[in-house]
Amino acid sequence: MKWTSGTVLVLILGIVLGMGYLVLAMYMLLGVLLLSLLLSRRWDDGLDLQRDSLALVRRDDAPLGALSAGDGLKVSITLANRGLFRIPWVFFEDSVPDAAAVRIRGRSMGVVRLRRRETHIHEYRVEFRRRGYHPLGPLLVETGDLFGLHRKFRIATVPQFFLVLPRLVPLSGGRIASRRHSGDVPVLRHLFEDPTRIAGVRPYVPGDPFHRIHWKATARTGEIHSRVFEHSCTSGALFLLDFGRGAWGRPASGELAVTAVASFARALMEKGQPAGLLSNGRDAAERYHHEGWAGRFTTSTDRGRSVALSSRKSVRRAPEPSPAPPERSCAPVHLPPRSGIVHLFPLLEALARLEESDTVTLVDLLRHHTNLLPRHCCMVPVIEQVTDEVALALGMLRERGYAVTALLIRSEDHARPDWARPPAWVEPLLIEGVDFHIVNDEDSLRHLSPEALFA
Repeated sequence: MKWTSGTVLVLILGIVLGMGYLVLAMYMLLGVLLLSLLLSRRWDDGLDLQRDSLALVRRDDAPLGALSAGDGLKVSITLANRGLFRIPWVFFEDSVPDAAAVRIRGRSMGVVRLRRRETHIHEYRVEFRRRGYHPLGPLLVETGDLFGLHRKFRIATVPQFFLVLPRLVPLSGGRIASRRHSGDVPVLRHLFEDPTRIAGVRPYVPGDPFHRIHWKATARTGEIHSRVFEHSCTSGALFLLDFGRGAWGRPASGELAVTAVASFARALMEKGQPAGLLSNGRDAAERYHHEGWAGRFTTSTDRGRSVALSSRKSVRRAPEPSPAPPERSCAPVHLPPRSGIVHLFPLLEALARLEESDTVTLVDLLRHHTNLLPRHCCMVPVIEQVTDEVALALGMLRERGYAVTALLIRSEDHARPDWARPPAWVEPLLIEGVDFHIVNDEDSLRHLSPEALFA
């Protein structure tokens, strides 16, 4: 457009001044511009692009449709010239996440020349470094005339989203037990009996209460028999994962917290115990649904402005995302405790898509969503910053009758604290009488067991 406007102005100036050679040159330049514009449109209309991805490395036990950290993808970009004209140059670039999330082997961009009816395949590899809900794409394509006077940008493909599950650390063995006296799992301390679980019958002993008498056994044998109950507890855990804005000083600490929750949840479910999740974070899939997507391209400023415009138009061509209502935007990520290994993947999926959010703090989450806290499970807050407000909120949970055991993620502290003089960051928990365990790294997590949450 700039070249055309400038050519027309110079042409008018040449006509006014009577400069014949200048007028002839401008007529020729104007013809070249129009021809270049026509050819660039023809080339762009005949260009067809497609992206395919194939998993290279994948765990045998990973669910279908999900990857884990360290897995790789082989990405294939197919460029085909369906038109009748030869395309002198085509620039393409695939938008990829930042270097902290993925590692690119090869190049996700390139320049090719396509003859008539020719197909070119470009391949590169993507290795996922950490868990998340990672978009691959959109694919940007640029073409134009031989002189670069007219360039056309186009978003050729929509993004593909890949779910990368968090790491799972095998925990040390151990029998799950609790101080509670009602539920599914035998306790270590035989102080209470569960009246819902009958272990057998025995002859009546003077002093047995009336409700213990087993009338069927008494009628069958002719002698009074009493019921015997098992000593058991309600086990399981609801993990309260703090993922508010600024909750973790370093990204590695937040990733270690997610790894700890995923590892404990798997260990519990493998033993038949329920595990659930309650977090003040945000679901990345919902964010992309409500806010749309945009590409990340390493191109020049002019191209970046054009690409941004193309991305917005592509989003508008897609189904319009409906704005989230206020109550939905503040809703926590909640998965109620469920037992059985079949329920592990939904929990891992929620952890993989979890992002930091500034909608609500952990204290407000415990204050306004007490209806989501089951009585039969242990509350396991996973935190790094132990403030007076957090400790007071956990202490109030204990006063209401909840079992509370905190997991403190201290990835920067590898030295064992001197418990003769407790560190300042743990004193509020000691004052409130909240049990806790410290996780410094994956090695310290590996030495813990599910029993540590309940004992």
